[in-house]
Amino acid sequence: MIEDLNEMVSMIDAARDMHLAVLNKGQEPIKDYIYHYTSLTAGLNIIKTSKLRLTDIRYSNDPDEILSGLSLLNTAFYDVFGEMRLISPERAGRYAKLIYDINYTLAFEDLDSRDMFKLKDTIEDTGISMKEYNFPRCHVYVACFSSKSDDLRQWLPYANNGEGLALGFRTDNPKSLANSSKFIFEKVCYEGDKKKRKYVRNVLKEWWKILIDLDPKLFSEFLPHIFLRIVIDIVANKSKNYKDEDEWRLARMLSLSEEMNVSFHVRDNIARPYIEVDITDDIFDKIILGPKANFTLNAHCLRLAGNNVKRKIKTIPSKVHYRG
Repeated sequence: MIEDLNEMVSMIDAARDMHLAVLNKGQEPIKDYIYHYTSLTAGLNIIKTSKLRLTDIRYSNDPDEILSGLSLLNTAFYDVFGEMRLISPERAGRYAKLIYDINYTLAFEDLDSRDMFKLKDTIEDTGISMKEYNFPRCHVYVACFSSKSDDLRQWLPYANNGEGLALGFRTDNPKSLANSSKFIFEKVCYEGDKKKRKYVRNVLKEWWKILIDLDPKLFSEFLPHIFLRIVIDIVANKSKNYKDEDEWRLARMLSLSEEMNVSFHVRDNIARPYIEVDITDDIFDKIILGPKANFTLNAHCLRLAGNNVKRKIKTIPSKVHYRG
């Protein structure tokens, strides 16, 4: 029986890391820099204030951003639930309740209610109460980075059609981007659904082995640890149609009470909620001005905005030829 909290956490992470390495086999390691493509206005604000904007992930350019991850989770869970229930209906029910809470916590208003009703019936059939250990509902806010520098595919949608800039963030200490346990920093996975489903299924099975051998006193500790790791994987899930973005994500979960303090910006007639988070002002030291940005005039303003930054910022023009 697993009775030690640290041992439990180590086993949870080892199981995920083992299967994640298989899923991500062949991926390049993180490069020396990752780039945040944005408008001149937003870029100047980041440089001057050392604050980075994280936007509600539901407003991203992929309309299925979270839904596809939840769908994979639910399908993979039912791949293994029958076997779990034969071993221990009570613990299988607790596991199902965790999956339900993840769906409810990250849910869009248009989340397929059939999945929720099915999970609810599954839980109640095992004798577990729906009122047991409810996670507070939250939403995920993200800032996006690309491993690709001076890339036309990034300039067009994310940097005002090439009129913006790309901030180069050093990755020698990526945790300085997320200097808090509240943040997630993760490489986006673009593998096909078949491989992702296999990964989720295998990880759920490994975690089940831990749960079935766990001291009941650790149940309340087990659930939040699994919850967080599943949320991380869902945040890092994206369609293979966006593979050329080569994206990394900085994310934070906000409770509904914390969301009372968000700000809004309007683009394309849609108001988008966002938060600003502090970053160390020595984490970025390179700026690439877009192919349609006036280099001479804008570089001067960027130098003025960066007077308070500890490290010297190198500003260079894009080499991409684009007239738009």
